[in-house]
Amino acid sequence: MALDANKLSKVKSIMDGAKTFNQRIANIAKTDPWVEITLGGKTFKLEYSFGAVRRVLQATGLNINAGEVQMDHLSDTDFMCTMLTAGLQTHNPELTEEIVADMMSMKHRLYYSERISTAIRATEPELVDLEELIGNLESATSDVEGDTSRPLPEIEDSPISGQPAE
Repeated sequence: MALDANKLSKVKSIMDGAKTFNQRIANIAKTDPWVEITLGGKTFKLEYSFGAVRRVLQATGLNINAGEVQMDHLSDTDFMCTMLTAGLQTHNPELTEEIVADMMSMKHRLYYSERISTAIRATEPELVDLEELIGNLESATSDVEGDTSRPLPEIEDSPISGQPAE
């Protein structure tokens, strides 16, 4: 059963849209979503990976991805220590809340709040990029006839956080 040229063109358009979508996502992901933070005279990477988000949720009941963490929460020293530890464990899993708390200075609590806030913002994609991606995908699929519930073709994973895909 052969496809007519019009349907073949639409299928190609969808596949090209999926490829462009995945390439754009890969380009967004090339920016490392971590920030540097200095604690106890040492420099660390602070990153809110999915694991870090889960650790915060489990310890506090607040979901970073849902926007439930507010700056006023960081006035609580236990909460701040939990947030720092969770983000630091992304690259330093050996750090515990006790170790992190001992490296923290009360004098620098505003600095820690700023680093936490910046690290959370670093995980968020740019709104302009998301709007363009969604628009491109919608336009590529808007005139397709038939079953559009099937998944888009898979494209090879791209590196995230500066690390090669495995």
